[in-house]
Amino acid sequence: MGQKVSRVYGSLVKRPLQRYNVEHRAAKVISKIEDPAAPASRAPMYDSDKELLEKIRKTNPQLAEANFRKDSDLHSRLSEVYVTSQDPENQPKPGDNPDRPLPADRSQYSEDFIPGMMRVDRSKSTPRGKVSLDNAIKFLTDHSIKPEIHTAEQISDTFRINPETTANALKYFKVFKVYVPEKKFEKEYDALALGKDWVDGKKEEYQSMLEYNQEREEKLKRLKEKETRKKDGLLEEGKKGS
Repeated sequence: MGQKVSRVYGSLVKRPLQRYNVEHRAAKVISKIEDPAAPASRAPMYDSDKELLEKIRKTNPQLAEANFRKDSDLHSRLSEVYVTSQDPENQPKPGDNPDRPLPADRSQYSEDFIPGMMRVDRSKSTPRGKVSLDNAIKFLTDHSIKPEIHTAEQISDTFRINPETTANALKYFKVFKVYVPEKKFEKEYDALALGKDWVDGKKEEYQSMLEYNQEREEKLKRLKEKETRKKDGLLEEGKKGS
């Protein structure tokens, strides 16, 4: 409760009083500076700092006066100081460390680097019984498109590789395929097309309710007939027994 009261007091009473005629009061403080070119006056000090400064001035006035007095000896020393700098000469690069040699082949760090499995030396022919990566992808793709034409025997004869190895490659290795799902709706949905009238929907609802009520009445009617036949049968048995 106290926090709410202080909040209301600060927003409704204290803050408007602090901001009352703030522009005029600020202009009045600024106009107190007689010479605009004079050094700016320092900001107000805390009470504790002000008391400490007054205590130093009373106990040690020489220290307080030295703070405002210009030291000619120190000023002359500072005026004689001049700092110069020069760029270092071109120093030779240090030699390679035999314990930590740099890599001789730096091509793998370039943008045009091709991994070893993708490098194909066109100048060299593939030995018998082996096939390059490009040819392997080619016959896998051909077999997936037309398996009745590009069989294992035909591929092994073309590339001169083992028929059993070719059959295993066709069985266990596949090329990536793009699967396009079938369309759920043959007719594309048009948002601006005229939809079904709500009256037709209500008619169908009423028709289904009417059929349900008719079926329910027929079931009740059959149950009543069954009960009446049962009662009639009991009465006939009672007459015969009497």
